[in-house]
Amino acid sequence: MDTTYNRLIVLENFGNDEVVTITDKTEIEWIISKVNNSPRKDASSIVLEHGPDGTMIFQGDRNTKEVHFFTDSGSVLTDNYIIDANLQFEP
Repeated sequence: MDTTYNRLIVLENFGNDEVVTITDKTEIEWIISKVNNSPRKDASSIVLEHGPDGTMIFQGDRNTKEVHFFTDSGSVLTDNYIIDANLQFEP
């Protein structure tokens, strides 16, 4: 994931609750690094009981990227992988 983002909005409860907005570039880069460097599993081989209930919206000057995560485990779900990033956000 690119690191040229200057705002991160974290939503939980299937996008109904905004938990936090992060504008500290160092913290955003740390979160991106954690996602990029955490262990991952092939998502096509895993059966999920339910989908992710959180969304991270990374915003930059020229682009926006949405990444979904599970609030209970902090794991991130992409098109190809489940990433064990253990992300936890608090207001």
